[in-house]
Amino acid sequence: MTPQYKTKEYPKLTTRHWLLLITSLGIAGLVCFGFGGFHPLPGIGMTAVVVTITGIAIGAIGKHARPKASNITLILCGLLLSLCYALYANPEMRLLNLPVMFGALLLGLYDLSGVFAHGIDSLHAVFQALRQWFVDSFEHFLSPIRSASQLRLSQPEHLKGLVIGLCSCIPLLIIVLPLLASSDMVFSARIQDMVQGFRLPEILSHVWRLALTMFFGFMLFSWLFSISLSPEPDIRHHKQGTRLPSMSIVVMLTVLNLVYAVFVYIQINHLFGGAHHAAMSGGWAQYARKGFFELVFVSLINLSLTGISLRTARENILVRILSWLILGMTSLILASAAWRMSHYVHAFGLSLLRLLTLWGMLAIIMILIGLALHLLRPIPRLFPALVSLVLGSWVALNLMGPVRLVSHWNAHAYKQGSILHLDERYLANLSVDSLPALQKTLAPEQYQSALHLLQQEEAPPWYAWSASWLALDDGHK
Repeated sequence: MTPQYKTKEYPKLTTRHWLLLITSLGIAGLVCFGFGGFHPLPGIGMTAVVVTITGIAIGAIGKHARPKASNITLILCGLLLSLCYALYANPEMRLLNLPVMFGALLLGLYDLSGVFAHGIDSLHAVFQALRQWFVDSFEHFLSPIRSASQLRLSQPEHLKGLVIGLCSCIPLLIIVLPLLASSDMVFSARIQDMVQGFRLPEILSHVWRLALTMFFGFMLFSWLFSISLSPEPDIRHHKQGTRLPSMSIVVMLTVLNLVYAVFVYIQINHLFGGAHHAAMSGGWAQYARKGFFELVFVSLINLSLTGISLRTARENILVRILSWLILGMTSLILASAAWRMSHYVHAFGLSLLRLLTLWGMLAIIMILIGLALHLLRPIPRLFPALVSLVLGSWVALNLMGPVRLVSHWNAHAYKQGSILHLDERYLANLSVDSLPALQKTLAPEQYQSALHLLQQEEAPPWYAWSASWLALDDGHK
């Protein structure tokens, strides 16, 4: 008996799905042909694309949407970050916001569609969302081609006649066009201009962009089509993570506490002891600058380990005691980093990188407080609460304009005499966002120098434009 194999059934595309495919190809074409290879990084164009895709995704989810405070917050934060592309022009912040915006919207939309049966309850949801996005982006990638291959024309002879007619036009044009060109000089010149206009590099560039448009358009369609379907039970199944033995956690926490105790003892003697201790390392500024980022990274490691420990072995009394100790050590390490940064900023002024590291310290403090409260009393949904707090603070920083904050702080410190030199070239090179602060602070000749530096830049294309460029027009007037 011949075995019967079950063939996989693919969903049939309706008129709504074909419109979704056309829209996806249109968005992909806009990005591939209209965004100039992402150089410069898009501004208002990014806002338009992100808002459009998010709106289409919410519409595709439709009736099986499960709105909750967590996914509404994530989607709102992602949309607000996309708004910052249309408001401010700094390329570093635009680049940093890409993964944050993508992650927030992806988590929010998947949670809205019901992919996470237990909600965004741990870091596992982030990896699950990335995995599901990759699967969804290619699961229905070829569905339009399969559906088109199953179409049947009611009158096949019409298609045959169309193909024969198009093929017959080629030899006719080869004969007719040279005859017309030889009969009229103006027509001949136009034909020659058209032929010379077809340059091989440009043709290859357009072919490459067309291929990218087709690839990303079908990829976007596949993802939108997937989230429009109700999630499968196996997708929504909640997997329990592998738990570490309590003894392993106790050993790691004990070793780290001993190392940090030695470090904190040295810090108390040399950093908080007075300026003469730091002078041994080259002065306050050099001592403050060295090792700051390492201390922040160590604090993140401590918080991550504490979170894993409380999630896997919170019932162990020794684990809780060691967790309290490591949170205390982390607080001292963070205080050391803040002490270093405060002296560094007062010596050299505030830069964009230093502002972002200050925000990072604030985020670490919020996580540290959340873990301390969780040690006192279990908080059921601690992870989504911390994600909302940290993400909300990042969105608030972006809405205030990081470059504007840096410029205003340096301008105020320069007026007060806290810093002796205001580096207008550095501030001007950040972006046009710094112009209002420079106009209020600098002498007329210094301001004109900074304005001239900004005006030397070419006006951005439409997709890279932001509202900050209006300040440059006002400054020129």
